Amino acid sequence: MSAIGGDVTVNSITFTKLGADRAPDGELIIYDANREVGRSSFSSGIATLSFSYDIREGETKRLSVMLNAPLVGVGLGVEISSATKIVANSNKDCIVTLETLEAETGCGNVVMLGEPVSGIVIDGSFEDWAGILSNEANETKKDVKNKNGGRVENANLDIVDYKSCADFENVSMYVRVDGSMLGGANIPARFAPFVPSGAPACETQIMPKVEGVDIVYFLLDVDGNRNTGYRADVSVGVDYIVEVKGRLGKILPGSSVLKRFSGSSSNEFSFDTIVSEVSSAKGEKEIEVQIKKSGISFGSTFSILYWVCGWDGKDESDHVVNMVDPVQLTGAGSTYLSADGNTWIQGVSGSSSGFVDMCTDINGYIYAVKNTGETWRSTDGGKSFEGTAFVSAITAVTDVVAITADDQTTPMLFIVRLTGRLYSTTGGTWTDTTRDFGNTNDYIDMSWVPGAGSGTNSDLYVVRSARNVQVLRTVDLGAPGGFGANTPGGGGTIYVAIVAYSSTTFYLLQSDGDLVYTTNTGGTYTTFGSKPPSGSGTYVDMAQDRNTGGYIS
Repeated sequence: MSAIGGDVTVNSITFTKLGADRAPDGELIIYDANREVGRSSFSSGIATLSFSYDIREGETKRLSVMLNAPLVGVGLGVEISSATKIVANSNKDCIVTLETLEAETGCGNVVMLGEPVSGIVIDGSFEDWAGILSNEANETKKDVKNKNGGRVENANLDIVDYKSCADFENVSMYVRVDGSMLGGANIPARFAPFVPSGAPACETQIMPKVEGVDIVYFLLDVDGNRNTGYRADVSVGVDYIVEVKGRLGKILPGSSVLKRFSGSSSNEFSFDTIVSEVSSAKGEKEIEVQIKKSGISFGSTFSILYWVCGWDGKDESDHVVNMVDPVQLTGAGSTYLSADGNTWIQGVSGSSSGFVDMCTDINGYIYAVKNTGETWRSTDGGKSFEGTAFVSAITAVTDVVAITADDQTTPMLFIVRLTGRLYSTTGGTWTDTTRDFGNTNDYIDMSWVPGAGSGTNSDLYVVRSARNVQVLRTVDLGAPGGFGANTPGGGGTIYVAIVAYSSTTFYLLQSDGDLVYTTNTGGTYTTFGSKPPSGSGTYVDMAQDRNTGGYIS
């Protein structure tokens, strides 16, 4: 603090708490070197410290602030929100000004108290994003464009990284720019704001000087259908956006909102319907937001794009982030979701036994089957199963090995037994199709064939664990037969899983991680040049990312 033009006595300073809503209040203490100047506890996020602190004319003094709070694994910080929060008097006319200095490298307004808790907490501390997949290596820098496509030098809009993750209840998103996040600008009123093509409103009206804002957009294609919502990319139809406005490094109150597409055509950027406010927090260069999954019909996969807009330009993320969060099932019926590809979050705590396989439908519903055929459904991404079995067990059957589903909104499910016997249902009880792939007692997995029909007209591939036999196929649930002229072959381990991409292309996984595929209806097979690390276990299953098509995880 500096006294200019006269001696100054500072009487009080009011601080505002930053960070997560559930961050503890704690006690705030101000020191001059090692001497305590004042202290106060937070109440409803505000702490006013009253004291008498003299500064002589021309003198500059530096005070330090210490916060006593429990280590609870969330971010916490403080700020002086405006010059009006500093009360001072002087022997001459006294004008108080406040300048926010850029934080030192590695520092920020919010710091983590203790070890980060599991999952993402929106608090302005970004340590919990450290393990989430980064896109920085693939993002072009210095590519902000104006409305004519020309390059603009504006580091505040220049995206350098973006991330996202999801758990059973929330979708969290993150963007970092090269300059100051939501820096905004004081723009003379005679200048019109930049309006991207399709008029995604980086403010379409002429703004007064004090309203120069930057806007961050998170664009969500929640149903995986490019033909619904705003066509922001050749593969993306945006159904919802998260919009956050700010200027001078601060998020504007009430400006962090989730909006639903309200346009009449895919070329119209129209999101006039506000669904809800969302949680948001920012640092010097970063911003994080979080929305609730409840009330939004997320498919089994969904996509996200990232935009940062200002008065003179706009930057878009170079890539679409496709969210495919894997779910695993244990034999006891426990489920786990990976929100970040590194850690697992438990959903169902299973107490049963005999679960052998699971599949998903286009609604994102999960079906887990036991070796008896008893099948349970989860409509919340694996967080819980419905109160009663979706399909009951088959009498005297204990050798079901696999389940798959077609692509209908009300799907038909199929199971196959170790003996090769095939059953179908849309719920309630299983129907014996009377189709037998062959009584060899080594059938291991099954896949529905995309694009070849659905329901009772479905095509299915079935694979045995042995390496020297043909993959079997039933067309329109007709009589099964060998598929292709050759056997897959491969390495020395057994086959454990099959995924069909089309009527001509499918993939086979071996227990050591080797992946074999054919693109010509089984005429020839190719082994991928590399395989995933084996670790200390063996591979047991794989699944297709339906959104991107053909990628195997």
